[in-house]
Amino acid sequence: MGKLEIPADGLAERGRSNTISSQIAELIRKQIRQGGLRPGDRIPSERYLAEELRVGRSSVREAFHELRTQGFIDSRKGRQGTRVASLTKIASSGALSQLLEAGTDWLVDLIELRSGLEVQAAGLAARRRTEEDMAKLGGIVAEMDAAPDRKQAAALDVALHGAIAEATHNNLYQNISIGQAGLLHEQIPSILGVLWTDPRTSEEIPRQHRDILDAIESRDESGARQAMANHLEYIMRGVAGRREQELAARK
Repeated sequence: MGKLEIPADGLAERGRSNTISSQIAELIRKQIRQGGLRPGDRIPSERYLAEELRVGRSSVREAFHELRTQGFIDSRKGRQGTRVASLTKIASSGALSQLLEAGTDWLVDLIELRSGLEVQAAGLAARRRTEEDMAKLGGIVAEMDAAPDRKQAAALDVALHGAIAEATHNNLYQNISIGQAGLLHEQIPSILGVLWTDPRTSEEIPRQHRDILDAIESRDESGARQAMANHLEYIMRGVAGRREQELAARK
């Protein structure tokens, strides 16, 4: 479990243009973004933070209100106190996109969440796909192969995973899968930027996409799941490379 780290000199940015409450909120948000605080971790009480940061309790109260409104924290009755919100609530509030922009730790969590959904989607698509589904999937892959830059390739990548979810013909699954995929694929351009430092990537990712589509077309459920798992593992390695770059930049 993580614990909020209090700066030794209290609220160091006191007196700057931002209000004290917004500075307190950013202190907590930053530690959530960086992974020091995780879902379920407890936030110190208003009284404790006011004393440690040497600010008024009203400022802490306003900061908590801001963080609750944004979906970062939950205030619970009794001994539960104030805690970092669940990942589901953070995602539904729109706060997850801010976390993903801040670094790779949360991105790894999201890819792990997506993996189970997308692997299962590939299997269901192989079982239920129609000829119309295959025509759509094949068209997207052909466009991806000819994409002139990362931005367009990323947009088509979103479309491909969305089309696979559609091919499951499960409306509830589509809504959940596509919504969460959008969060992940907002990060695809930067992930591809890391992957494409390896010259093999320009051949590897298209090959992986073809493997997925071939298995779906032949109605090979286990093969489709395995091909999707292999693809997501490759992406995960790319994120790990991005994390190493971030860590090196901080030194």
